[in-house]
Amino acid sequence: MASPKKALSSTKKKSPRDELKREINKLNNLLQDKLKIEHDSEEEEYKLLLKKMVGRRIRITVGLKHKELLQ
Repeated sequence: MASPKKALSSTKKKSPRDELKREINKLNNLLQDKLKIEHDSEEEEYKLLLKKMVGRRIRITVGLKHKELLQ
């Protein structure tokens, strides 16, 4: 014989609130996946740029305001 708790839960209809929570969780997961993909591609692009720049000379121009601070 089934316990009263199990009988109640099986006959209980899904509340709109539970369905809404489930839908929000699905959308959250999709958004997190999308952001992870974008972050990974940006990181890959940055790594490629660093690889390209390794060994190159870079000219840094210091503005007049900063030169005064350095003296």
